[in-house]
Amino acid sequence: MEPPSLGRIESIKALYVNAPVKKVWAVHADINKWAAWHAGITEASLNGRLAPGAVFRWKSGGLAIESTIEKVVDGEEIIWSGKALGTRARHKWYFKKKGDGTIVSTEETMGGWLVLILRIVMPGFLDKSVDRWLEQLKKKAERP
Repeated sequence: MEPPSLGRIESIKALYVNAPVKKVWAVHADINKWAAWHAGITEASLNGRLAPGAVFRWKSGGLAIESTIEKVVDGEEIIWSGKALGTRARHKWYFKKKGDGTIVSTEETMGGWLVLILRIVMPGFLDKSVDRWLEQLKKKAERP
């Protein structure tokens, strides 16, 4: 599901994490523990397996979000789409070995009326949000 074109924005980012793919993936794929390491997420709950069609609910920046997993390639890729208060989003994550570490790359696309407002009130909010997620994932995965 691609977000609607109304107020559509996109962020594409990548970051090197000095930890093996297996560890980085384990941190990121454990949705129920996101709130423990990501300061912007206050709740996250996935009931059941991490698999296409699974639904998880989470709160980010006070906004309640419901997301559905579209694709999972264990240790390599996860894609989900979600909706919250006038916004639809699609988030793709990729994990690739580089030396002893991992390149984490991500693409997020958002659209909807709330995005139109946020672009005015908080320019660059999506890029900042994705940067923050990557930095916090890096920090958690690089811990011994």
